[in-house]
Amino acid sequence: MEVDQGILVDERMRTSASGIWAAGDVAQARGFFEPSKILNATLPNAVEQGRIAGMDMVDDPALKVYQGAVALNTYKFFGHRAFSVGMIRPGEGCEVEKVVVPEGFKYQKLVFKGINWWEPRGSIPTWTRASCISSSGEKPTWQT
Repeated sequence: MEVDQGILVDERMRTSASGIWAAGDVAQARGFFEPSKILNATLPNAVEQGRIAGMDMVDDPALKVYQGAVALNTYKFFGHRAFSVGMIRPGEGCEVEKVVVPEGFKYQKLVFKGINWWEPRGSIPTWTRASCISSSGEKPTWQT
C-alpha cells in the first residue's frame, strides 16, 4: 500500500492495494486547488470521503468522484477564536496581505495565487484567511 503523509488514495478513495479503500484522517487525497495530494483531517471531509468510498465499494452508479479538499479549521484557545481556510504556507507566485492589531487581538492573513481575471485560461484563485478575535463577550466581528 502506497503511503506518504497518509495512505494515498485516488478520486474514488481506492488505495494502491486491490479491494482496500481509505477515508478520513488517514487518507491523503487530491487538494481542491491543485492536484497534489494532501491530508485534510476534518469531519466534513471524512464524511464526504467515506460516502465516496462506500459508493465505490458497491459500484453505485450515482457516485460522483472526489473533487478535492479545501483545508479548513476552527478552534478556540485561551479565550480567543480563530479559523483558517485554504493554503497556510504561501508558495512561489503567491501574494500575501497581513493585518495585525495586537491591542484588539486581531490577525488577518490573505494569500492569493494565480489570479488572472483577463486571461481565459487563467487559473482559479487560491486564497486563505485567518483571523483571531477577542472573546470579551461582544459579538465577534471579522476584520475584512
